[in-house]
Amino acid sequence: AGFATAVVKGRDTGDENGRTREPKTGGGISCTADRTFGDGYTFTSISAWRKLTTELAGSDDYSPLDLLSHDFRTHARDYTQEFRIASPADGRLTYVVGAYGAWQKLGSDSPGRLGADFPVQGVLTDVAAVRTRTLALFGNFDYHLTDRLTANLGLRYTNEHKDLDFVQ
Repeated sequence: AGFATAVVKGRDTGDENGRTREPKTGGGISCTADRTFGDGYTFTSISAWRKLTTELAGSDDYSPLDLLSHDFRTHARDYTQEFRIASPADGRLTYVVGAYGAWQKLGSDSPGRLGADFPVQGVLTDVAAVRTRTLALFGNFDYHLTDRLTANLGLRYTNEHKDLDFVQ
């Protein structure tokens, strides 16, 4: 028993009978702002926005026949925001506390084409959209027991919500 194919060119070979491409575009921007107050406390704000679009098109059957091809298209958009406050670094107790939020949209569209050599022709499409919202509170606390020994406690609470829409 073994694997048989209509065309055998050699071990581990394939044949792309259609166009193949894989473009990616992306970018983003981020901004960090720090403000130190007279008593040594520091407020930090970090904002960021990113985007990414990808495409992968090609033959799915890896044969010289025109059976099945796909165009996978995805896009992502993210926005994140963090606010935090740091205590002065010279105290016996030092800490950082803050809040973080992330908002993300992901989408994909993947039409598959049944080619001329397939018994029936047509297009099969998967469309998906995911929306995510994340909110978190965090803290990191150091208590300096001696110059060489520090007790540390870190806490984080996260609430995340996702919505998925999918059509096939």
